[in-house]
Amino acid sequence: MFETGSYTTTLKIDSRTALEGELDRIVNEAVQHAVAGPGHGILVTRHAFGTFTVELSNEVPQGTIAELDMTSRLRNDFVKSGQT
Repeated sequence: MFETGSYTTTLKIDSRTALEGELDRIVNEAVQHAVAGPGHGILVTRHAFGTFTVELSNEVPQGTIAELDMTSRLRNDFVKSGQT
């Protein structure tokens, strides 16, 4: 998977409006850490609806913010197993 750097923050929130503002704030904080320690990009992972991790990653190019949606993988695994 992805090799991560020294900055990781998890966000759990249930309000769409608050989510966008908090996610922007945390990503901006990660950008500051990435600038201070070059060689990392930022990986934003959606683990569940309203649960995100923002972290520095050696596998994301510097200056890039990559998104990974684990909820779509979970949905696909659920459907493939024959459960709907």
